[in-house]
Amino acid sequence: MCPGEKSNFSVFGIGGTSFIDFGQDREENRFSYDTPKGYRTRYGSDMGAVGASYTYFTDENTRIETKAAISGQRVTTTIDSLYENGEDKLFFHENNSEWKTSFHSKLISKIDA
Repeated sequence: MCPGEKSNFSVFGIGGTSFIDFGQDREENRFSYDTPKGYRTRYGSDMGAVGASYTYFTDENTRIETKAAISGQRVTTTIDSLYENGEDKLFFHENNSEWKTSFHSKLISKIDA
């Protein structure tokens, strides 16, 4: 079954990344969320999803739709302290990720009344 007159094939995808850094200057007077002065807080995230869809028409009233996809995401947080001599000391770090795959197929048929 190749794409053509009786079928349709499509591919989709989306993705992105984000990063924010607070408190690079030890003398900064503001707080970064709930982290006190003298601490640097770095947040980052990445996400993406890609998939494919295939529809095959067996006749004008019946079709089979099949979809497959994979998606993932990652979140990182690092909080460290900044000392006068430029040295830093890790206070907190996390690096979490999650992957998900899915596969779905269904038969759709119209019944004439």
